[in-house]
Order: sequence, then structure tokens, then C-alpha cells
Amino acid sequence: MTWFLACSASIVPGGDPPDTSSPVDSAADTAGDTALPADTGTTLDDPLPFCVNEWMPSNASSVATNVGHYEDWIELHNPGTEVVSLAGYTVSTDRADDDPDAIEALDIEPGAFAFIWASGEEGEGEWPVTLAAAGGELALFAPDGRGTILTWGSVATDFSVARATDCCTGDDCLGFVYRGTPGTTNVPPSTREVTVLGAGSTWRYLDTGVDPGSTWNDVGFDDSAWASGPAPLGYGDDGMGTTLGYGSDANNKYITTWYRTTTSILDVGAVTSATVGIRRDDGAVVYLNGTEAFRTNVSEGPVDASTLASSSAGSYNETAYFEFPVDTSLLVEGDNLVAVEVHQHAATSSDLVMDAWLSVERL
Repeated sequence: MTWFLACSASIVPGGDPPDTSSPVDSAADTAGDTALPADTGTTLDDPLPFCVNEWMPSNASSVATNVGHYEDWIELHNPGTEVVSLAGYTVSTDRADDDPDAIEALDIEPGAFAFIWASGEEGEGEWPVTLAAAGGELALFAPDGRGTILTWGSVATDFSVARATDCCTGDDCLGFVYRGTPGTTNVPPSTREVTVLGAGSTWRYLDTGVDPGSTWNDVGFDDSAWASGPAPLGYGDDGMGTTLGYGSDANNKYITTWYRTTTSILDVGAVTSATVGIRRDDGAVVYLNGTEAFRTNVSEGPVDASTLASSSAGSYNETAYFEFPVDTSLLVEGDNLVAVEVHQHAATSSDLVMDAWLSVERL
């Protein structure tokens, strides 16, 4: 979940709406307003027992109705310990409206989130209002006169306006969230980083210069005849865990070497992001479970045993671990294959190195 442009919210008496032409959004819970019946004009101290927790004025792809339409939407949250009934509540997009719409009866269980379509139609799960993406107002009042008035400026398509913690008030409460979190908490889930393949791990490798064929990076490929050793793997530099061969001619070294290892990832459905760090001299193409995840210092297009790296890696670039985010859909439950091919920039290159790690963020 990504937050943009923090704003403010507070519980205050009703009054004139703020200038919605401002790019800064604001929200206010109000008790008492000139739009209310005369006998409820006195300011009350208690806010509503629930809040408008999030709303999206321009929904193009966030969430669709059961017939595939994309309507504006509103999320309510009950942070209390008792059921909240909205029987008798009214809603409008103008606090001065003297004939606001009655909303469909709705009970919100303790701790629950209620999702409402702001479709302009009356019905179960729908409110007879629409939200203005260019800036607008939403006024929601209880039968006793307590209410919430929300105002906002321009909101981009598929961004919601959301309370940074559910039903928060006060400064820096509101923010913009791409596609929103409809029907669920606005509090981002906590994650932790786990290294599932560490630097210095053991790899099977092929350093004969002979192309192993197009299936070498497939999960089912038989690499039992390959040698194995701990990373860093290479030659020409100090600190190698495994020294590789490069052929009989120092002026015509093998261009490409190939590497494979597996690592176990459990509960892969809880993984929210993944990152590979790779040390390569000169360039590399990295695969996860047979699919290319990324390449570094190797031009786009088909590669084979004779493909040269784009440039020579020197100085810092020989020792750095370059980090790349990878698509978590490439990961599978249990054993995962990481395959790397390293390409030299020239057959006369004096050194070669490969090492890599894989870490994931999981809930």
C-alpha cells in the first residue's frame, strides 16, 4: 500500500465548507450544523460511533461491481465494541441540502468495515450519491444531529482518500492510496525480511565453455554432472570461494559460465516482495524457476555461449552486489531454482566472479 500527500482531520463543530479548490484535502467530523433541524443546532461533544474511513471519487480499476461496473465507493469502519446501526441516517454531497437522502439501513459489527457503492442509486450496499473527483463534500448525519462532513480537493483516478490509521483524527490523518484498501484496514500489514539464499552459498557450475543447451535453466534439468562449490565463484581476484577454469588459452578465455542452485521458500503466499542481489563480472542473466527475472550489463535479446557483456566491470563494479526487485509470481512453494549465466566482456578478461543472494519480505 502506497500513501501520498498527508493531510489533516479533526473533530470540530460544523461551519462553512473549506475551499475545495485547494490541493490539500481535509476532513471534519461535525456535531451540529445550519443544515440540521432547529432542535439539533446545539453543538454536541460526541462524534459518530463509526467513521467514514476511506473513499474513492474516481474508480476506474480499483474494484468492480458484480456486473463489471466501476463506481465510486465509500468505506465505513466501526472501531467500537458494540454494533452500530445506521437506521435513520441521511447522506448528501452538500451540507446545506435541506432534503438529504435517507440511506439503506445498515448494521456495522464491532471492528468491521462496511463497503458502500456511491453509485447514485438506492439499494442494498448502495448510496444515492456520487463523489466528485475534482473536489467535493460528503455529509453524513445521524437522526440526533451528530454527523460527519468530509471535504476534499482534486483526487486522481484510482486513488482513494484514506485515514492513515483506521478512524484516526487530527493532523496528518489522511493520505492518498493507489487503488485503496476497500473493505479492509488501512493499516499496512507488518512484514519482515528473510534471506532465503545467502551470499556465499554453494552452486553447481559449468566452466567448460560448452553451451549446455536451451533447457539448462529449467527446473527439471539434470545438473548432476556439473561441479559444485561455494561462492564467490570465479578467477583472477582474491577471496574466491571456488576457482573456476577458463580454458587453455589465457588470451581466449571462455565467454560464458553457468550456475544453478535451489532454495526452499515456505508459505510463499505470504511473500509480498522479493529482491536478488548479484555480484557479477562482467554481466549476468538471472532466472527464477526457468523464467528470466532480470539481466544486468547484458543487452536485450537472445543469449548464447558467445554473447558478450555490454561493458567491462571494473573497480567498484567488480565487488558490488547489485540489487534487483523480482516478480513474486515467479516463486513457488518449496524448492525454487535460481540459475545465473555470467558473460565476459572480452575473451582476454583477466577476472570473473559470480555470487548472489535472494531475500523476501513476508507477512
